[in-house]
Amino acid sequence: MDRPAEQPDLLERIRSSASRVIVLAGPAACGKTSAVLAMANEHRGEDGRGQCLLLAPNAPTVAQLTRRILDGSAAAVALSPSVMTFAALAGRLLADCPPAHPPGRGRMLSPLTRRLTLRGIIDELSAAGQLPAFAAVADTPGLTTAIDAAIAELKRAAIEPDALAGVARAGPAAALLAVYRRYQQHLHDANCYDLEGQMWLARDALASAVAADELPATLADVTAIAVDGFTDFTPTQLEMLRLAAAGVDRLVITLPLGADGRGRLWQWTQRTLESVRRAFEDDVHVIAIDPPARSGPGALWSRMFDYDASA
Repeated sequence: MDRPAEQPDLLERIRSSASRVIVLAGPAACGKTSAVLAMANEHRGEDGRGQCLLLAPNAPTVAQLTRRILDGSAAAVALSPSVMTFAALAGRLLADCPPAHPPGRGRMLSPLTRRLTLRGIIDELSAAGQLPAFAAVADTPGLTTAIDAAIAELKRAAIEPDALAGVARAGPAAALLAVYRRYQQHLHDANCYDLEGQMWLARDALASAVAADELPATLADVTAIAVDGFTDFTPTQLEMLRLAAAGVDRLVITLPLGADGRGRLWQWTQRTLESVRRAFEDDVHVIAIDPPARSGPGALWSRMFDYDASA
């Protein structure tokens, strides 16, 4: 857990930064989350309602952060703490769209219906001889699982079928592309979307709202955004953050990243930091946090997960 002793100093560093986008970079238990919650507590309206949108990676983390906000508020009461996942934010953004707005129409495809849809597409294309690379395994449930995961990964990476067509010209890649194209066409014809497609629609709806200078109701009173607990962001998530942050005073992102010489340990989150820098260009201030002091022998701690150390 975060050390409360680190919180005041970090909060002051956030306050004094001239940048609108701040990345708190440090290892575990260095005070990142406590500082984020303290900042969120400062962004409240005159009626006491929270004006900081806090994004977390999953439902358990949302519940934990909500509890910490409630426990840390006066008399254990905080009005409307806005803590949610990106998926929940996407759902709210789409709900904010007027009924006539195209991204606001349609229905969510359940995971079961998605699997059954993919199974039907595979059977259809295989019977037509359009999936020769999958001929030996076309009737196995494992193929449906693998293609489901592959399409989800492609959509999280914001790769649409036309973009994939440039590199998927033969073999399994071409077969995957054929299923992907037919699946996307099915979603369009049935006026529905999957989880990853919901993120695309929410991104587009938010982009349209920002371009029209009419923020959705979900973001209308938000003055700050805090993003805690992530090690990576999809291109769609980063674009949603960039768009949403255009109308707020402060965006704070926490990243588990240490400057302790263990380059391989932090390689993934270092790459995430570079993605954040590219998304926000020069408007990013990184606050590097020293690792917390440890009692007792420090040799084991200093070498644990040190993949760069010589044998």
